[in-house]
Amino acid sequence: MRVFSLILVSLMMSACATGMGKDPLFKYADIQIANLTGATISNVRIEVGPGGRTLECASVLYNELCQQRFNAIPYPDQPVQLSWVGSNGTQNSKQLLLQVLPEFPPGIILQIVVNIKSDGSVQSSLQPDDWS
Repeated sequence: MRVFSLILVSLMMSACATGMGKDPLFKYADIQIANLTGATISNVRIEVGPGGRTLECASVLYNELCQQRFNAIPYPDQPVQLSWVGSNGTQNSKQLLLQVLPEFPPGIILQIVVNIKSDGSVQSSLQPDDWS
């Protein structure tokens, strides 16, 4: 019995370790980056965790979006890396920690929404995908 318990605990720990970083209950199908800086920004890039999507836009005009839609894929529940070059040539980089809100029902398709503001701050969230 003791050997069985030890094997069971080992299997459970292994399952947790291999499943870490992916939340199979949630998927995402859209990434939107809004330029609210007051000027054109360039070299906009967002990488959604390891194994997730990467979106790049050469330039994004003021009040415009850098956006990509795709077939829904599992949300990796990992930090998101965002970078861009401001109108003054300054390289900016932020690590975003997006959390699935508890009120989202399992199976809902999400979209990643990022707003780059004029002071260089970034507002980001996961929201229900309007098109799914």
